[in-house]
Amino acid sequence: MKKFTMKIAVVFIFAVMSTTVSAYDGSALSAKITIIEPSNFPSNIMFQVDTPVSGTACTAGFWLLWSGGNYNYDATSISANNKAMLATLLTALSNNRLIDVYARKPAVGNSYCYVEYIRIK
Repeated sequence: MKKFTMKIAVVFIFAVMSTTVSAYDGSALSAKITIIEPSNFPSNIMFQVDTPVSGTACTAGFWLLWSGGNYNYDATSISANNKAMLATLLTALSNNRLIDVYARKPAVGNSYCYVEYIRIK
């Protein structure tokens, strides 16, 4: 019985390791920021881009939400992360720089997509 259990465990581990899971559902590559809504800063930042986020229900102009609280960081780390994100978004907006946005689909009843990460170009 131990050998059988061990074989099952090994097969399970290889199955889990070979499965690729994306942290995001879709992306908007080379998007331009059209508006930033920092009213809830430092908790989170909402913004919009001119390109739909493929693979999600987030069309162009749909609210995108960045929250450093998506992760289990302490309050100081979340605040620092949100400050860096706001600075990046403001830089992209004020200098007409494009960004790549990677986001998750909106939860049922939400009117925004959760942003996992961005890259400024």
